[in-house]
Order: sequence, then structure tokens, then C-alpha cells
Amino acid sequence: MAHLVVTCLCFLAVCVLVNDAAPVGCPALEEVKPRPQPRPRRQYERYTTRYERINVDRVLSSKRLVRNYVECMLDRKPCPPDGAELKKILPDHLHNNCSRCTQKQKVGLEKAMEKLSKDYKEEWLMLLDRYDPDMSYRKRLLEKEGGPAVDNQPTVVQTP
Repeated sequence: MAHLVVTCLCFLAVCVLVNDAAPVGCPALEEVKPRPQPRPRRQYERYTTRYERINVDRVLSSKRLVRNYVECMLDRKPCPPDGAELKKILPDHLHNNCSRCTQKQKVGLEKAMEKLSKDYKEEWLMLLDRYDPDMSYRKRLLEKEGGPAVDNQPTVVQTP
């Protein structure tokens, strides 16, 4: 008798696996629902908001801090944690209008780029040479009225 029960259960299991559905007339198996498919992951994740409270105006008013961040971005000095995050965000901002940034990050980056382009021209051009080698960002700025001032030629800056 036990042999017959095991055979029937094996037959039912094979039917379920082969037909991907429960056999008709078997209420126990008809109630089994397929597992829900996992939700697809979002195509991209946002950057961390951990550093959004940094006072961009205060940083930009200090030549020492600006130079330290620029040196970090150019791989000349170690980066503080917020500088390392900025290093991830800047290329995305230049090439994709910061597709993964929050609105606050976009505003902060625009403010920083405007200030750099006016008050720290040499540092700004070095960053553009590094992060916009194909000059696509500079071309968009030339087409857009009122963007940060940039030259349409890469800059060659001698480093000691």
C-alpha cells in the first residue's frame, strides 16, 4: 500500500513539473500558487544623501579647501569621504546631467561649478580636462546661454 502511495505522489510531482500546473481534480495541488517573481531592481540607485548638509558656500570660500578637493579629484591627494563621493558624482553630472543625483545635489554641484569657473579658473579647467576629455560638456555649455564660462580647448597645465 505504501508503495502505491509513493508512486502516486511521484506521478503527481512529475505532472506538476512537466505541465507547470497542478493536475485537474487534485484540490491540494491546485491551491499551490507559483512563487511570485522578484521585483525588478531599479535601473539605477541614487547617490548617498549623507553629505548634502555640507555648506557648499563655506567650502567654496576657502581656497585651501577648494585646492584640497581639486587635488583629491585629480588623484594627487587622498580624498576625504565626501570628496570620494564627489569624485563619483562629477562625471555623471558632466555627461548625464546628474541622472542619479537628488535635486539638492544638482543645485550644489551647479553652484560649485559656477563658482569654480569664475573664481578658480585654473582648477576648473584642470577638472574639465580630467572629467570632460571629449569636451561634450563644454560644447553643451557653449550652446546653453548663461552656463559657466569655459574655453573650447583643453588646457595644458604644467605640474611641478
